[in-house]
Amino acid sequence: MPANIAVSMDQYHMLMNDGVFPDPNSFKPERWLGDTRGPDGIHPLAHYLTVFGRGTRMCLGLNLAYSELYIGFATLVRRHNLRLVETTVRDVAFYAENTILSPWPGTKGIRVLVDS
Repeated sequence: MPANIAVSMDQYHMLMNDGVFPDPNSFKPERWLGDTRGPDGIHPLAHYLTVFGRGTRMCLGLNLAYSELYIGFATLVRRHNLRLVETTVRDVAFYAENTILSPWPGTKGIRVLVDS
């Protein structure tokens, strides 16, 4: 590649790359559970999720977007009656290993039923 040439990429082609995200057009939340290493086997899959960009040119709306998610989740929890289904205390409790909190190994996660 010649010197002083600009290189760029767009989010659509990065996120729709089936080498990184197999079957990218399908809604598969399970791709983020368990071993989430990307195609290089080293970096987590989140390393390739660059919706807001990175570094000094990162999107200024990142914190606003996360705030909206927190508000939306808090509104859901506050306005609706949520009931745990097929969930044990161990599924909700944190497991501390080397001072890093994480779900217990083998947990199925938290399952919730929304009662209007």
